Amino acid sequence: MTTSIRTAILTGGASGIGLATAQRFARQDMNVVIADINGDAATQAAREIEEQGGGIVSGCQCDVTDEKSVRAVVDLAMERHGRVDIFLASAGMDLHHDLAQTSIESWRKVQDVNVTGAFLFMKHLRDIMIAQKYGRIICMGSSSGIFGMGYPAYSSAKAALQGLALSSARELAPHGVTVNVVAPGPTETAMSLAMWASNPGRRKKLEGKMPVRRVARPAEIAGAINYLASEEAGYVTGSTLVIDGGLTSLFGP
Repeated sequence: MTTSIRTAILTGGASGIGLATAQRFARQDMNVVIADINGDAATQAAREIEEQGGGIVSGCQCDVTDEKSVRAVVDLAMERHGRVDIFLASAGMDLHHDLAQTSIESWRKVQDVNVTGAFLFMKHLRDIMIAQKYGRIICMGSSSGIFGMGYPAYSSAKAALQGLALSSARELAPHGVTVNVVAPGPTETAMSLAMWASNPGRRKKLEGKMPVRRVARPAEIAGAINYLASEEAGYVTGSTLVIDGGLTSLFGP
């Protein structure tokens, strides 16, 4: 089946920024494949979004660190929609440990989920997007990957995504495929809300330091992703779009 309607794959799409982006894409009549480690949550999210009208939305389980699982999601999208125009690498794993606390096992897991997962999807979408002469790839970085936050596994993984995007952008630019990174600051995701719930004063202290005096809403990050996924962003590639309420301005150039 081949269609002119845009099709997007989103990893980590069952919650947070990924979910907000899936909702936005579907409202624009895009076909959306939500891939998440929690397959039931992905299926439920897809059902709820599709009930609101718009594009065809599917949900499936995916372990982004497993190449066979990644390939299965790409095959599913191609079988159902005949193309993949947009890929958002939103699956991620945080780890608030310093060097001494970080085990080699947890280090590898954070790198695999955040970086290897994006790489595997990009590898298997490369030829598809080149054949289409069109593609938009967006990796979910973090302002932590720019200025560091004392959490070496997470910060280095998010920084690595910028290197992956830069190299891939150069390779794919002649084929109409762009590769960019969005780097959000603190955002109201389930992961962050759980962390703040265990330490109520932490959010208030953080927001007091931020120039805008608040954390981001997932829909605000989804708006930036929506731009990078659009045809209008065809001249933007190899870039990192920082969306952190001015947080990086506090740390200097």
